Amino acid sequence: MGEIKSTLELVMEKAKKIDISQEEKEGFKREEYLSKAKGMVNRYLNGNLNITGLMKELDSYDGKARKIITESVISELVHTVALSLDNERSLEMIGRILQTDKVKPLSDSINALYRDFNDEKEKKKERIEDETRKSLRGMGIFGSAVQPLVSHDQRWHQTLTSLTSKYEARLAKLKEELSGLASSLTYM
Repeated sequence: MGEIKSTLELVMEKAKKIDISQEEKEGFKREEYLSKAKGMVNRYLNGNLNITGLMKELDSYDGKARKIITESVISELVHTVALSLDNERSLEMIGRILQTDKVKPLSDSINALYRDFNDEKEKKKERIEDETRKSLRGMGIFGSAVQPLVSHDQRWHQTLTSLTSKYEARLAKLKEELSGLASSLTYM
């Protein structure tokens, strides 16, 4: 009588017959490296890994693995740069990895853009609050308890959209320059 095989045994027999091309193996390896890079960046940005630790992890790789992981770390860090966030940690790490004096002026420009955006946003918000208070006062509604909800005001949404669009375009150019610096990296 024949032997009864488990599903696992049948699957394993079929898996032995499947050949994976070199290209597919490299693709799997690349995905593994990209995943490692994302993990490093997440731990760094969350404060669970400091600059020295991240650099040590990068240094533990060499050749093609180091190139892929380093480029991916930089790409992830550049991607995290935003108008709504303090970008200091991301920019500091990018500068440390790239080790070029070209990063500092870009980093300074991004930080200035962040400050300018938030300053202008706050001024516009205050202006809309004042206009709303004046409008309410004209209707006989006033006092220290009157706090206009600018977040519900259509003018605020339009102003914020316009302001964000203007600054995002400038930020995109700076991020593109940072990414360009990363493509000039040399590896050992």
